[in-house]
Amino acid sequence: MKIFKGLALTSALTFACSSAIAESMSWSYLAAYYDSSKSELEGYKKDLDGNSFVFEGSYAPIDHFSVIAGYANASAEIDEWPRVKEDGQGYFLGGLYYTPLKPSVDFYAGARAFRYTYDFYVNKYHTGNEKLYGKGIFTGLRGMLSKNIELNGMVEYSKFEDESSTDLTLEASYYILPSVALSTGISVDSDSKSVKVGVLKSF
Repeated sequence: MKIFKGLALTSALTFACSSAIAESMSWSYLAAYYDSSKSELEGYKKDLDGNSFVFEGSYAPIDHFSVIAGYANASAEIDEWPRVKEDGQGYFLGGLYYTPLKPSVDFYAGARAFRYTYDFYVNKYHTGNEKLYGKGIFTGLRGMLSKNIELNGMVEYSKFEDESSTDLTLEASYYILPSVALSTGISVDSDSKSVKVGVLKSF
């Protein structure tokens, strides 16, 4: 469950901020990134180290509204006895509202739902599998610092069954072409953090 909680933190911001161009900020995009996370696990001194590959998309059929969706494939492991490992995959679906505060700054707010399935291992023995459902609401700002640099910030409240958290995500994107950017970001909450790098194509 921990690794998917981390995935939720890092992927949410991409919905709202990863696909702008210098003259007009676009809310339609495709994105792919690699994410590395660390989470505290009760009963262990070391962190649960996670890695994931995420593919996301956003489409704005009308002004001020965008549909968001994505898929993630992830694994996590802790290097301490007994060794715990999680492997899983899942998807999310949601929507957001956005409105400009200035020509180069947008305010946004949205909600999404998650569904993940994962397998659980202890000392390499498969001990079970589980489906994990979650939901989140988020709000933030995205804007162009310069012609090629976009900065983004978001706060999200998310809940996965009996666990909830409030998370902060910060991201920077550099546009190597008018509609193609390299992106990096960090997400933190009370017991986990993650860093991502990726590429985005806006339309």
